[in-house]
Amino acid sequence: MKKFRVVAIASVCVVFITVGLVYLWHMQRLRNDMETHLAQAIAHVESGQNESALYEAFEAREIALRLADEHYVALAGDLTAVIESIVEGSEHFELGNFHAARNEFILAQNFAGNIEDLDSGFIGEIIDINDQFIYFEEMVAYGEMLLGHGDYDDALLIFENAKNLADALAFDEGATVAQELVEDTEQRIIQAKRVIALEYEARGEFYYENKLFQYARDSYQSALEIYREIGDSEAILRVFAAISTTVQSHLAHIEEQLRLENEQLEAERLEAERIEAELAEETAEEEQAEQQSQVSADANYMHNRSIYFDLETPIDNQRLPPATLIQMGSRPGMNEGWYNGCGWIAAYNALIALGEPVHPAAIVYHFETNRGTVLDGVLGTFPHAIERFLRDSGFDVSHTLFPRGSLNIDEEIRSSRVAILAYTHTSAAHFITIVYEPNESVFVVFNDSLARRRSAALRLDGISEVGATIDSVNAFLRETSEILFSFSLITV
Repeated sequence: MKKFRVVAIASVCVVFITVGLVYLWHMQRLRNDMETHLAQAIAHVESGQNESALYEAFEAREIALRLADEHYVALAGDLTAVIESIVEGSEHFELGNFHAARNEFILAQNFAGNIEDLDSGFIGEIIDINDQFIYFEEMVAYGEMLLGHGDYDDALLIFENAKNLADALAFDEGATVAQELVEDTEQRIIQAKRVIALEYEARGEFYYENKLFQYARDSYQSALEIYREIGDSEAILRVFAAISTTVQSHLAHIEEQLRLENEQLEAERLEAERIEAELAEETAEEEQAEQQSQVSADANYMHNRSIYFDLETPIDNQRLPPATLIQMGSRPGMNEGWYNGCGWIAAYNALIALGEPVHPAAIVYHFETNRGTVLDGVLGTFPHAIERFLRDSGFDVSHTLFPRGSLNIDEEIRSSRVAILAYTHTSAAHFITIVYEPNESVFVVFNDSLARRRSAALRLDGISEVGATIDSVNAFLRETSEILFSFSLITV
């Protein structure tokens, strides 16, 4: 009986040990399966097989839940989020919702940072490609704005560049849109030239009726050259016939012209005197306007010089004194700092950043006496006026128009002492001064409410006492809905 008990106990122990070993073997097999599913999911997502990747990620998560492995549950969840965001972004991309697609790809990139074995470089490449499509849309929008303003030649160049970009991206729909815009713009250019040619024709008819045959021939010839340029064969034949008729009439009346030569010479002399008098009057008016402009500039300088500035603190809000007190131009209500001061404020802040401050009176005076204001200051300042002022102040200046199309704005500003950026927004245009702070790895933007809003949203508004701190100027321009495009970057 005792021997039987020993055998029974030994048998039970063997069973328990066997069950335990089987359990451990099963758990290890589950873990191996989980890690295999996860590795396959990562491999699939890196190769673009999102549906297979999603299946493998779900399988890995289910096993992780069975194993109660919180680390792998979170890891599989992050990987699932990466895949779903990529799929969602791709769907937006296919529908042409490129901004929404970018948000999803950024979200995928953020989740990918939690997965050590996932090479997220391909997500960055997707974002870069998506950004090219966004840039295409911006180019089309800018070209359409130029088209609306009648700037056909500039609009045509923009649309052609957009077409080239769409072709490079194999963006057939965009290429079709751009090609249609190119063709529409070319037709508008042709129509505009046809209108000019018709004006030359009408002028030729007028001269012909008044027997000024040479003038008529010249006008017809100008019309003919335009018609040849636009390939209007019907109009070419019509104008060529008019030229032939004019020449024949000229020959027929040559004797009469010789007889009336003295009278004609006298008439021409009188006409020349009239034109000379008009030119003299115009010259006098221009001189008077320049004198008035100089008087206005001198008056503004005396007024502005009386306003105190500490020449140390950058101006961060042109709607507050003393910036509002500075006057540029002579039109009341449109010549005060709150209305048109962003240009001189940008120059003033730049000089403070450069350690060589100048009173705003001197900056405004330089603008006004060097044709630097737009419509007497009503529309602010020309970018070249700021560039010329900084050069005249002894600085080595670089100026790039439409910088987003030719350079990385963040890198350009990082490598500069100070930058002045001009952009258009939904209300007008605006100049801002930007300084890069390497210690904090942020950009400080002066005199810009949109930048202050972004700074607050990013929780960076406590870094700088004056100015708004942002993470990226590129991102600021791209992600601020009110900003249409940047058109000038001046760096020192």
